Amino acid sequence: MHHPISTHHHSGNEAFDRLVEEVARLDRLSVAAPLRLCNGPGGKTLSIAMPRKIPGLLFVVNLTQNSGANGTNTTAATWTYNVTDLAGKSLGTNLSPQRPRAWGTAAAATMGMGYFDTSGVFYLAEAWETAGSGGCPT
Repeated sequence: MHHPISTHHHSGNEAFDRLVEEVARLDRLSVAAPLRLCNGPGGKTLSIAMPRKIPGLLFVVNLTQNSGANGTNTTAATWTYNVTDLAGKSLGTNLSPQRPRAWGTAAAATMGMGYFDTSGVFYLAEAWETAGSGGCPT
């Protein structure tokens, strides 16, 4: 059962209250996870479980290279990846990063960044491939 976040309580900290209002707005859109306002030793604290599908929000992902080839002095690498979130849930298979690759050799990545679009489709924005020492353009 979904319980909407209440924004009727104000902490007296304007920035904190604006954050609560924004998270409540996202919660009403059903894209944010529960928010909890806690009384801690230093006063009120905000606990947010990170939402999974906020459109356009980049987040770190794990990558397993499954196909493709290394680059040369006239081509970029074409590695493709199976992608999981940090908890191991599959987000996609045989994905190529959207960010253009430079020509030359590159070691396949094990991590990268991705996002969901407004329809809930996952995209691999970038694979953190390591440039090699060979195959540089001449």
